[in-house]
Amino acid sequence: MGVLKAKRHARKVARLLTATEGFLAYYAAISLVLMEAREYYREAIPIIEKTHKSGAYLVESDFHPIVSEKSRRLDAAFRELLEKAKSQ
Repeated sequence: MGVLKAKRHARKVARLLTATEGFLAYYAAISLVLMEAREYYREAIPIIEKTHKSGAYLVESDFHPIVSEKSRRLDAAFRELLEKAKSQ
């Protein structure tokens, strides 16, 4: 959803921020930042930062080789949006 900038689904994605299964809350938080759903930054950013502090990140190898270039661009865009979100 985040990659597609499907902000109209932000409320549904935000419900996953409390998920306890694996990295589901982390992926939901990343999606909310990517879709620039500012109303959820207060909840999403701490989840992302906590996950990064534990040493876990989305990395290129998490994606299929066919989309590896796209994943690099997406990662760069995400990092920019995260910094922008933190400043708001």
